[in-house]
Amino acid sequence: MKGLTLIPKKIDLVLIGAGYGHLEVIRQLALYPVADVRVTLVTPESLAAFSGRIAQAIRSPMDEAELEFDIRRICAWAGIRYIKRRVVGIQRDLKRILCDGHPPIRYDVLSLNTGGAPVVPEGFAQEDWIWPVKPLKPFLDRVRSVLESSAGATRLTVLGGGAAGCEMALALADAARERAHGQLAVRLVARKILPGFSRAARAAMIDELERADVEVMHGCSVQAAQNHRLLLDDGQALETDVLILATGPRPQSWLADSGLDTDAEGFVKVNPHLQTSDPDIFAVGDICAFSHPVPRNRILAIEEGRLLSDNLHRYIARRELKRFDEHVSNRAIIELGHNRALMVGRRFVTRGRLPALIRHQRDTTYFDSLVHLPELPDDGQPTQGVRIVPEDLPMESVTISGQGAAAGLGQSLVRRVLDRIGVEAVQGVWVGVAEADDAAVVRVPGGKEWVQSVSMLRGILTDPWTLGRIATLHAMGNIYAMGGEVHSVMATAVVPYAATPLMEEDLFMLMDGSQQELSAHGAALIGGHSSEGLELMFGLSVNGMVAEGAWLSKRITEPGQALVMIKSLGTGFVLTAHRQARAHTRWVEEAMVSMMQSVRDAVPVAREHGVTACTHVTGYGLAGNLLEMVQDAAVGARIRLSQLPLLSAVPQLVDRGVTSALYRQNLGAQARMDYAENLSKQPAFQALFDPQTSGGLVFAVPEGNARSLCDALARAGYVAAVIGDTGHEASGRLAVLPD
Repeated sequence: MKGLTLIPKKIDLVLIGAGYGHLEVIRQLALYPVADVRVTLVTPESLAAFSGRIAQAIRSPMDEAELEFDIRRICAWAGIRYIKRRVVGIQRDLKRILCDGHPPIRYDVLSLNTGGAPVVPEGFAQEDWIWPVKPLKPFLDRVRSVLESSAGATRLTVLGGGAAGCEMALALADAARERAHGQLAVRLVARKILPGFSRAARAAMIDELERADVEVMHGCSVQAAQNHRLLLDDGQALETDVLILATGPRPQSWLADSGLDTDAEGFVKVNPHLQTSDPDIFAVGDICAFSHPVPRNRILAIEEGRLLSDNLHRYIARRELKRFDEHVSNRAIIELGHNRALMVGRRFVTRGRLPALIRHQRDTTYFDSLVHLPELPDDGQPTQGVRIVPEDLPMESVTISGQGAAAGLGQSLVRRVLDRIGVEAVQGVWVGVAEADDAAVVRVPGGKEWVQSVSMLRGILTDPWTLGRIATLHAMGNIYAMGGEVHSVMATAVVPYAATPLMEEDLFMLMDGSQQELSAHGAALIGGHSSEGLELMFGLSVNGMVAEGAWLSKRITEPGQALVMIKSLGTGFVLTAHRQARAHTRWVEEAMVSMMQSVRDAVPVAREHGVTACTHVTGYGLAGNLLEMVQDAAVGARIRLSQLPLLSAVPQLVDRGVTSALYRQNLGAQARMDYAENLSKQPAFQALFDPQTSGGLVFAVPEGNARSLCDALARAGYVAAVIGDTGHEASGRLAVLPD
């Protein structure tokens, strides 16, 4: 086989937080990727609010799609890893990021853009009349309910005089006039209006606020808030119905423990290159503290992101870094409403329609660049693997050809990974991982039968740890479908060729994720094989045990059986759309919840209800699996499309024509199916051929037990439905009915 010239990944660049600065870095990396750098975004959010449209959304309702960035989808488009986790600390000596509910994440170069929650002053009661602006949707829902209420006059107080607070106060005042018929009174309380901007800019904004009938109280701050009463530091007491927190951000508490230099308020100090006191760590956005006062706004954050993207490239390439343009910090365009805006520059202040037009064009262009993304091919070059490049590319590369066993990962690397995950012992394993022999030796107890199955998944998600968990659940599903208990597994891992530390981290994340599920299911890793390749893949050979003669067959031999299925169909559609950057993050997360639910606990419930056959819904699709159940039998199966549980994304993805190569192969099952032609376009019909990852189980039970089984499965936490039945007609075939 002719060798492939590859550029292996050598550097782990990790971005913490999905603020405007990092979104700009991701956009630039998508346009100008660095071949030998692996990029990972770690953030607790999968959706980010576009602050440039919050004021518009207050004035007139807007669809969520017009207000949010889909971070997971942006990462899929850009070809970078996305890990949805909350960061709780940094171990700079080990170069590890500590996350909640996830193993530490390795980095070589790190960037921080974590933003911060609005400052809630001490003495504020936790009451439902105090509203933070984030998360955005609950805030807008609350505003909408007040604007549409007819309960009489309402007093709204906005706390915070920055650009966001001023925009919000103006928008609320406009909405009060136009939608609440003057029943709302708006007040703005702040220590300073537009801090960090010129005196002329502040005067212009105060004039606009007063013209809009906003009561402006500046030069003071709120000391306490309780029972709809605000106590100011000048001794005044104010009554209000709602307090909206548009205050400045507060840095995360873990930054204080990071060892990075911070200012008195906990913000991370950065130099003109956006570097922290640790040269391997950069920072942008609201958590930064420059050597001079800098206003925090969207325009500045995006400009910082452009500089950060350039400097990250330069730092990794060991080139001279660029300096931040201090003049950028004096620029802003603040929405005033009625197609007007306030434009602030270094030496000028102007307001009117032209600034509003400029802002609208900028915001629209920027928003569209991160929302209207080009589609990616389903089976193109893997974005998370190594990059295939021309032979004459002037960069360090490596040629891999068919090397047989030489393609395996090194012994010391594998041993380090096994030591890190801490493989647990299991009864009956005489020779396993700990003994490091040529093969495993397992003793099967008397009265037990050995059940085995094997499966493998490609990198359906960019977080190897989550992939390890899902692949393990997927593989164990076949054992549980046979009525067995999982005893042990042998793993096969393929990691993208890269520098040794990166391959070790991939292998560790896969194996640790797998170990999480194995431990939870009382099973153990007893051996396996690892190799380098073009993309991430993980498979397991699973061993199970079942009492002699007690295993469940998938073959249905009797008519009058009801077919009961757990879990919704559609994971194949969603994962394909995700690879093509066409899946909304809510769809992916719904599919992940389904894929990460074990089917183990469903089988004992089915046994209590007289189960006669069972199968695991897998890559063959439900139609293929059902046809296997009646293959060579004297019965046929019928299903009712209206009863099939589907993931919420299925109708839209079917309408868009999103299908995988395996789906198209599964269509061959139609030759053994009977259905009316008008049914073939329905989403539920198309879902019959969708290859499932970590899919559900189909049980055959006596018809009289079907409803009670569904109820019992629901109590056990499963989505369950009676999807059809069996009969003598059309033996070995599958009939599809509308309902």
